[in-house]
Amino acid sequence: MRLAGQGGWIHANCAMWSAEVYENKMDNSYQLLNVHAAISRGNVCTCTFCGKNGATVGCVHATTT
Repeated sequence: MRLAGQGGWIHANCAMWSAEVYENKMDNSYQLLNVHAAISRGNVCTCTFCGKNGATVGCVHATTT
C-alpha cells in the first residue's frame, strides 16, 4: 500500500497499472505521478468482480463486459 495523501491509501500495483499513472525518476528514486487522477476515476468505477467502487485497472477476464 502507498499513501495517496489526505488519509487515503492505494495498492501500489493498482496505482502502477492505472492508465493515468506514470513513473518519474527524481533524486535516485521513482515517484508515481497522476495517482490522484486514477483515484478520482476509480471513485466512479465499479469492480465487476467485487462490486465495490475504486476500480482503476481494466479487467482482463474473458467473460466481463
